[in-house]
Amino acid sequence: MYYPSFTEEKERKQNEARSEIARGFPIVGMVYREGIILTTKTSPITEKISSVEMGIALAVVGNYHHIRKIRRMVKEVAKKTPMSGSRARNGVTARVILEHDEYGLIDLLGAANDSWGPLYSVELAVAEIDAEGNKTFYRVDYTGMPSYHKNFVVCGGTELESGEGTKQKIEAFIRKRSADLSALELGDAVELSVKALRQHI
Repeated sequence: MYYPSFTEEKERKQNEARSEIARGFPIVGMVYREGIILTTKTSPITEKISSVEMGIALAVVGNYHHIRKIRRMVKEVAKKTPMSGSRARNGVTARVILEHDEYGLIDLLGAANDSWGPLYSVELAVAEIDAEGNKTFYRVDYTGMPSYHKNFVVCGGTELESGEGTKQKIEAFIRKRSADLSALELGDAVELSVKALRQHI
């Protein structure tokens, strides 16, 4: 009987996670003149996009059950974060959601990636407009690796060495169509997001 090494098992799980994420419809997060929009194709059951606190939203692509668990973890962070008198909302921020000592998403996904157990087959983004009006996105992949994005972010889709993956096509489309996303009106931002997502079809 053959027993795979930890490295082989880890690679197998990562391939499965990538495949499951790629089957989901991507999400585009984008700034516009008055705020941030998150656009995708979804259903009331899946709830890939949800509000966390005033000025913070969560977007997740991937396994339905894993999406639900991620959303529950974020709610726990919101409940357990103390109020902050210096903010209009409580002390929850995008960084707190990602780095919380007990329920932080970076450690949650990273620990699963470094274990023999199953991975979280998700890619997620946290969008935030902070108390000063700064608009930012943080994306975390299925291994728990975070990245910072200033004007837009794409979750889901595929990434290929050729640069022809669906995520890469969506990102390239947005970059070519608008040099200053923060100057767009809401209608123009929605139109651009929808056209960009058609690169997935």
